[in-house]
Amino acid sequence: MSTHKPQPPTAGTQRATEAATPSGENHPDLRQQALAKLQQFGASALPVEDEQNPQQLQEELRTHQIELEIQNEELRQTQFRAELASSRYQLLFEHMPQPALVIDQHAFMHESNHSARDWLGLGSGVKRASRHTPHATSLLHALQQTGKTQLRTLLRAGQRQQTQCLRDLTLTTHDGQLHHIDLHLFSLPLAYHSDSRFLVLLVDRTPEKQREQDRHLYQALLDSSHDLIYATDLQGGLMLANRTVLERLNINADQAQGTRRETVMPLRDAIVQDATDQQVLRTGQPINTYEELHGPPGSPVQVYMTNKFPLLDAEGQVLGVGGISRDITAERAAQQTQLLSENVFLFASEAIIVTDMAGRIVRVNAGFEKMSGFTSASVLGHKPSLLRSSRVGASVYKALWAALGEHGHWQGELINRHASGSLYTVHCSISALRSPTGELNGYVAVQTDVSQLKAAETEVQRLSHFDSLTGLPNRALLMDRLHQLLALAQRQGQTFGVLFADLDHFKEVNDSLGHLVGDELLCAIGQRLRDNVRSQDTVARMGGDEFVVLLPMTQRTDALNLAHKLQDALRQPLSLSGMHDYRPRASVGVAMYPEDGDTSDELLRNADTAMYVAKTSGRDRAELYTRAMSEEGARVFAIQTELSNAMQHNELRMYLQPKFSLADMSVVGAEALVRWERPAHGLTSPAEFIPIAEKVGLLPLIDHWMLTQMVTQLGQWYAEDRWPAHWTVSINQTASDLQQPHWLSDLQQTLADNQVPACLVQIELTESALLQPTPSMLERLQALRDLGVDLAIDDFGTGYSSLSYLKSLPITSIKIDQSFISDLVLDPPRHLDDSGRVLIEAMIALAHKLGHTLVAEGVENEAQRRLLHHLGCELGQGYLLSPPMPAAEFARRYLAPPARA
Repeated sequence: MSTHKPQPPTAGTQRATEAATPSGENHPDLRQQALAKLQQFGASALPVEDEQNPQQLQEELRTHQIELEIQNEELRQTQFRAELASSRYQLLFEHMPQPALVIDQHAFMHESNHSARDWLGLGSGVKRASRHTPHATSLLHALQQTGKTQLRTLLRAGQRQQTQCLRDLTLTTHDGQLHHIDLHLFSLPLAYHSDSRFLVLLVDRTPEKQREQDRHLYQALLDSSHDLIYATDLQGGLMLANRTVLERLNINADQAQGTRRETVMPLRDAIVQDATDQQVLRTGQPINTYEELHGPPGSPVQVYMTNKFPLLDAEGQVLGVGGISRDITAERAAQQTQLLSENVFLFASEAIIVTDMAGRIVRVNAGFEKMSGFTSASVLGHKPSLLRSSRVGASVYKALWAALGEHGHWQGELINRHASGSLYTVHCSISALRSPTGELNGYVAVQTDVSQLKAAETEVQRLSHFDSLTGLPNRALLMDRLHQLLALAQRQGQTFGVLFADLDHFKEVNDSLGHLVGDELLCAIGQRLRDNVRSQDTVARMGGDEFVVLLPMTQRTDALNLAHKLQDALRQPLSLSGMHDYRPRASVGVAMYPEDGDTSDELLRNADTAMYVAKTSGRDRAELYTRAMSEEGARVFAIQTELSNAMQHNELRMYLQPKFSLADMSVVGAEALVRWERPAHGLTSPAEFIPIAEKVGLLPLIDHWMLTQMVTQLGQWYAEDRWPAHWTVSINQTASDLQQPHWLSDLQQTLADNQVPACLVQIELTESALLQPTPSMLERLQALRDLGVDLAIDDFGTGYSSLSYLKSLPITSIKIDQSFISDLVLDPPRHLDDSGRVLIEAMIALAHKLGHTLVAEGVENEAQRRLLHHLGCELGQGYLLSPPMPAAEFARRYLAPPARA
């Protein structure tokens, strides 16, 4: 808006214009002006004689007259232009869209335009106002009190050449309408008027205020909604968001404008929502969709039903996308709960019956039809009493209805009649159905068929006291009967025995033949034990391969005799799946009351101790408990405890015993044996700790240590060219070692790391571990032979081997157990023991038929060597040549010295 203010023409300028005419003759004052002009130039400059020439003077006057006329014309043109400019300014002033006023320093109006007069009600003909007109202070009257005060303050200040603005004033027009205005006050220059004049412009802000109020109203309406209401631009930035959106995204209103989703919500949610925005923008059509908003980890996921639609401007161009999202998390959860409830009703195995207030059936589920035999259609409208049987007394139903009336719930057992007429027992739970206001709507009954449950409870009761595999009493029932037997014996002064039996080599059966065959063996053992005791005796399975027999009113000698009788019965050939003529063995310990203990735990512990002594004494034995055995048990426990740390403390030692040819006593190799340098006890024989190591699971670690140590030592000797190429070293391993997944690959890697040919190594496995090898074991043994490693059967003759079993094994040699060799003694008349000779002849013949080499263990004297050589045994091992010795001693005695560099 221009700061030049319109200047209406004044009366003085109008009178000057009216006085001007084209001719100077009609105006005597022109002559006076001409004379004045001559005087200005100086009359003394004229010749004296010219003063006396009237004609010349007249000519000069005429010339000056013409000049004056020209100046008068210029003045007239200037006045015209001024009037035209004033008219234009007045026109602009009059038609300004804003009300405009000219006031003095006392707030009296001197000029006003059409808009101002219309606002102030000054009338259409009034354009000017004097100080004394009744409208002189209309502006002050129209302004509210705050505006009046502020305007008067500015006017009293009388500041010129300054622009002032009073904002947010309220003004009432003559028609009573209240307007919100900004009042702009401009100081007019003194050229406009001699005293202070001010141009006042009234800028109507009412529409803006109305729009602002509308915006606040709309925003308040949006913020009052619990739905997410928002709008995004074409780039996905927020243009509008209600309070719910801001709270859900945890941002304030100042941050919302232009914010993109990926900055305030999980990226996966932002990607999904942007994709639906693009669909709306691409198609121009609204969509309804489900959206999820994820909060911090662990917080529930919010589910929304969202309506998205395009936002269009006045020309129909798309500005962005609007969205309204309603939180339906609770609704969906309620729907899912309702659906779940319906599914539970439809598919529950329990019978569910829904009745009205009168007790008539209105709905049943499939579980009811299956349980009762009645179809849904046949029972609707009837009462559940059609299920009643005569087995339930009327007092039960009377109590049922009393409980429903008082508590709204009843539960108990009922005996129902099936549609077929048979009876079945149910556990029934009935509840009253009430409306939110507490009005009774009906009843719901849930019935569970407990007929099988009761039978199962009986079975559970039986299983809780009997072993599920063998059917024998279990540990719990054994302890109960032992407590009763102990109490009876104490009252009547009786004695009784406790037998603790453990199968020998049961682990090998499990490992070689599988657990199913092991279970089959346990069942057979349990049956044989039951068949060979009295009716008053108790045979129980403690767990695993351990059995206990209680012998009431039995003396010590009778108990031991029965133990031997049971062992004889167990040794009878047994046909197992995949194996015929297996002869079980068991080690048995016997403890007697009251000599060996007067409590249940003490008797069982001492019988177990006696059994352990029988097992460590060679197995397949029966031992009576003595107090010395407990001392031995303490010793065994100490060995077990110390052995656990033996390898960590580097206490194991590797010994070698040479193998030799029985023909000429030449050394052909050695067997690696382990010894334990036990602190405070010295060198300990493997017979003392290997059985314990096997029992507590340490044997695989010892075997691995021995294998690694021996191959490492062999690699050193072979590299030094000290170990002959035709010698082999035997290393004992268990069947469980070979079954480890990486055993074969570890052996191959160890041989490679030490550059030891596989043919120099022989792995010895006990016969009991190979009684009935599984296909996987045979595969591993063949892989070992393919590697070039020899295989030998150790302790041959103790496992009742068969020809078919030996034919299936990829072995190279057989070691005759030293127990057979020790029987080859010379009588005084120097005749050999015939029974020992026959056994050895049979073993040698069997091995040779299969192409295997024989090694005799425990060769102690020359007579044994000669006989074994005569019978065809090739190799021997024993004290005849040398006892086991440290590796360094073996190398010094039997290996060539290392080559000098």
